[in-house]
Amino acid sequence: MPMSGETEVFPVSRTRADLEEELITLIDSAKSRLLANIAINSGIRVFHLKDTVGAGIVVATVLMVLICVARILFALVFSGSGPPFPLASALAGFITAFSLGAVKILHDNILPPNAKNIASLPLDENGFAALRDWFQSFFSLPKQLAFSFSFGMLSVLTVSVIERNTSASFQVIDYVLAFLAIFSVGQGGYCGIFIPTLAQAATKERMRLFWLNPAESYGVRMASLAFGKLVVVDALFVSFCMIALYWFKPWESSLAALVSGAWLVTGWTAVSFAFLYPHYYLSRAIKAEKERQLANLQTTITQYQACLKEPSEGDFKKLSEFIALYDRLTKVRETSIDTQALRNFITSLVIPTMSFLGGLIDLGSFVDLRTLLSLPF
Repeated sequence: MPMSGETEVFPVSRTRADLEEELITLIDSAKSRLLANIAINSGIRVFHLKDTVGAGIVVATVLMVLICVARILFALVFSGSGPPFPLASALAGFITAFSLGAVKILHDNILPPNAKNIASLPLDENGFAALRDWFQSFFSLPKQLAFSFSFGMLSVLTVSVIERNTSASFQVIDYVLAFLAIFSVGQGGYCGIFIPTLAQAATKERMRLFWLNPAESYGVRMASLAFGKLVVVDALFVSFCMIALYWFKPWESSLAALVSGAWLVTGWTAVSFAFLYPHYYLSRAIKAEKERQLANLQTTITQYQACLKEPSEGDFKKLSEFIALYDRLTKVRETSIDTQALRNFITSLVIPTMSFLGGLIDLGSFVDLRTLLSLPF
C-alpha cells in the first residue's frame, strides 16, 4: 500500500519509456567514451577478441609486457646494459595495465548491467535531466585527460624528489614510465572521485524508493554494492602506488619520506571520499522518503480516525493496522550503510596502510625509525 502521495507526470511528447531509453543509451556510450575503455577495447579489436573479462586481461597483460620490453630496449640502446630496476619496470607496467584493465572490468560489471536500474530511479523528468547532465559531464574526454595528466605530472615530481634526496638514480625512460603508470592510475582516480558524485545527481530530485523501507529499495542496495566495489578498487590503486613508491627507498631522506606519507594520506582521503560522499546523499534521500511516508501515514490515520463516529470492531482493526504500519516504518534504518558496506570501507583503509607499512621493510629489516622521526614538522 504505497503512500507516495504523488503521481509521475511526463510531457505528452516524452513518455517515461522514452526518457529511460535515452538514459540507457547514454550510459551504454561509456564503452567508447572512457579513456580506459578506449585503450583496452582498441587492443581487443586489434587481436580480434570477443569483448570479455578474459580478453581485457589478455590485452592488459600484453600492454604490461610491451612496457617492460620498451624499458629494457631503452637501457640496452642508451646504457649498453640491462635496466637497473628490472622488477620496478615490471611493476610500472603492471600498474599501468592493472589501472586500465580494472577500470574497464569495473565499468563492464557496474554500468551496462545496471543501466536499466539506474534509468528506473528518477521519479520525474527533472530527475532524468539531472542524471543525463551528470553522465555527459563524466564522459567528457578533456576532463578525463586533464585529470590523468595532473596525476602523471605529480608522479614525475615525486620521482624527482626521490632521485634528489635518496641514492636512487633514474633515466628519462623511468620518468616516462612513472608518468604513464600514474596517468593510468589517474583514470582510476577520476572514476573513484567522480562516480561517487552520481549519488548526488541521482538524489537531486526525488527517487523511486520502496515506501515501507526506503533503505532496502533495490536501487539503494544496487548503489551501495557498486560504491563498495569502487572503494575496494580505489584501495588497490593506492596500494600498488605505495609499493612502487617504496621500491626506491624514500626513507633515505626525511623529505622523500614525507612525500610518500602525503601520498598515503591522499589515498586515505580518496577512499574515504568514495565511501562517505555517496552514502551521505543516499542516506539523506532515504531519511527524506521515510519522513515523507510517515507524514502521509499520520495524515491517513488522523483522517480515518476523524471519520469514525461509531467505530465497529472492523474499524478498530483497520486503525490498528495503520498504526502497526506506522510503528514498523519508524523502526527501519535511515542510512544506506549496512554491515557489508562498513566492512568494505574498513578493508579499503587497511589495504593501503599495510602496503605503506610493508614498504618500511628493507630485505627483512625494519627501516631505522630515527630517519622517519626526523621529519621536518
